[in-house]
Amino acid sequence: MPPRYALAFAVVALAPAVAGAADPVRVVKIESKALKTTETVRVWTPPGYAADKDRRYPVVYCCQNTGIPTRQLETLYAAGHFPPALFVNYEGPSQGGEHAAAAAWSDRRQPSGSFFRGEVIPWVDANYRTVAGPKGRVLVGCSKAGGGVMHLALKYPDLFGAVVSLDGWMTLYDKHTRDLDYTADGDGYVQQIEKHGAAVRDTPVLLIEGGWFWRQGRDYLGRFRKAGMTDVETIDARDLDHGVGAMFERHLPEILTTFTNAALPATPDKPTIDPPGGVIVPGTKVTLTAPKGVKLLYTLDGSDPSKGKRAYAGPIALDKSCLFRAVGVTGDGTFTRQSIARFDVRPARKPDAEPGANAGLELKLYAGSLGKGKDDLLKAILGGKGEPVHAGESAGFSLPEAATKAAPGKEFTARFAGVVTVPETGVYQFQLTGSSVGLYLADEKGGFVPVAQTRGQDKTVEAALALEKGGHRVLVVNSWPRSREPFEVLLRGTEGTFAPLPAKMLSH
Repeated sequence: MPPRYALAFAVVALAPAVAGAADPVRVVKIESKALKTTETVRVWTPPGYAADKDRRYPVVYCCQNTGIPTRQLETLYAAGHFPPALFVNYEGPSQGGEHAAAAAWSDRRQPSGSFFRGEVIPWVDANYRTVAGPKGRVLVGCSKAGGGVMHLALKYPDLFGAVVSLDGWMTLYDKHTRDLDYTADGDGYVQQIEKHGAAVRDTPVLLIEGGWFWRQGRDYLGRFRKAGMTDVETIDARDLDHGVGAMFERHLPEILTTFTNAALPATPDKPTIDPPGGVIVPGTKVTLTAPKGVKLLYTLDGSDPSKGKRAYAGPIALDKSCLFRAVGVTGDGTFTRQSIARFDVRPARKPDAEPGANAGLELKLYAGSLGKGKDDLLKAILGGKGEPVHAGESAGFSLPEAATKAAPGKEFTARFAGVVTVPETGVYQFQLTGSSVGLYLADEKGGFVPVAQTRGQDKTVEAALALEKGGHRVLVVNSWPRSREPFEVLLRGTEGTFAPLPAKMLSH
């Protein structure tokens, strides 16, 4: 160990995670000069590390408890699902609290950025056989640290080869910019993106957006791309709420693809998968494109396509769900970065109604709002029973002024009912916005089943519905309109943007 680190680190070796394993987990207690505190870092080495004395390994740096249990790492590695890499887990600054978290990656009040860059990484490189340099380092962070790792990548573009943010709390850093003197040069997070985005334009970035900070992830995605960052991918994982462990496990193939891309050149461009994943109907054809002269390889099980021999020869019809992973190979044998897409193949829902005689939707308003203990009210609304305080029509999924004036009291719930007629068989992407909006489709028993619901912090949700050409009975229930908060039910058009459903699609 180099003398300059001899007094700064105390190392404790733990028992091997798996019986017979030769490599222990090491708990490193760091007397940090930058933070002026004692910080804890855990280091895990993969099986075989001790035996192969000449091999060097990339390092995955996990921040704020995003490391997964060692026993699980051993299992995944033994099954061939994990790359041979060291894992360094840093739980974040020992002095907690929201302000501390916001300052955790700055260079003044609590300089965890300097700590990570100037103390942790040099020690790991000095004490382990690492692939030193950005191509050998990947950074992973969740929640508060999910925004922090993005700042580290922007602040130190020569430090990491790839970044993964799990439901990152991006706006926390803007929120505390003024009172924390966020960065040494006085810039806030947005300014950091604008100033340094071009420097990390080729760095692979994966944003896995959970239920807490999905909206922020989408907002910052636009800022990252505007700043010149070209290799930023996103995954909608709102169904997992803020369960970062579940995100890590379910989206391990996408994370591993990001790890792989850290060591690969940015040019030529990686393959384009079209469509880019999501819900599709059986028989949908997937196409791959790449620069001229690049041969394409692919797999359908999420495995590394560079190790297989399945060559792309034309559009591929998919009849079952899969993880589609692709890579390009140049004439001299150089691999491009890899692309991955998760396809969910669903049979199209058969039409269950003819278009109605009347344009627009049937509208009923009921006294009271939905919530805990209001199951009876919801059942009555879904069944069209109960006594509405107002009944009329609406041109779309919005409350006419006459209806809002007719609603008594402070709370009421709106019920829109009708037929949505789709022109072609395919997947239709709906978006709901509001405090408590639910979209329901008719079931075989004549009732309705939910397909999308806004809730809690997540006031915008999307639902991909596979529908056959024809009419489909729908209900939309919107509660809490007493606040007059806007709510919307939108449909993604062919140009990729959401807009109100065309009047010709709605009838009752």
